[in-house]
Amino acid sequence: MSNDRTKCNTIFVNLLRFHGQQDTLSTAFIREFFETVRCDRVFDMSIHRDEYAQKLTKPRLDRILAFKSTDEDEAVAAQATMHYHTWHENRLLAAISWPSLLYYHTVTRAERTLAIFGITAATYGGTSAALASFRYLRDMRMMKRSQMRK
Repeated sequence: MSNDRTKCNTIFVNLLRFHGQQDTLSTAFIREFFETVRCDRVFDMSIHRDEYAQKLTKPRLDRILAFKSTDEDEAVAAQATMHYHTWHENRLLAAISWPSLLYYHTVTRAERTLAIFGITAATYGGTSAALASFRYLRDMRMMKRSQMRK
């Protein structure tokens, strides 16, 4: 049972890590979410799998699970993962072990926060550099105009 718990914790942590990430296909997320079927003894996620099954319909879900999804399937899957985002995130947080929960709330969230600060700082730096370039060009143009008048 301990080995099952460890494997299931890994699946839950992976789902949390990629939950809502823009570079992760929603169909891939749903396929991984359906891997939790083997973890229902550890933490029952059957209700949430059923929610996806109802939202996606059986033929679409079958295509997704068989890696034969279409662009429309991806669009519907994206809408479904967005629809259930907070609800499923809360359930996944309840499913993971205490060490994983602490890691998620400290390291993972801190990394995301630092990334946001990095993007903000880079944007500020880029904007400042662009404005400095424009000021320099303006000043050079003004200097040339004043030299031409002399």
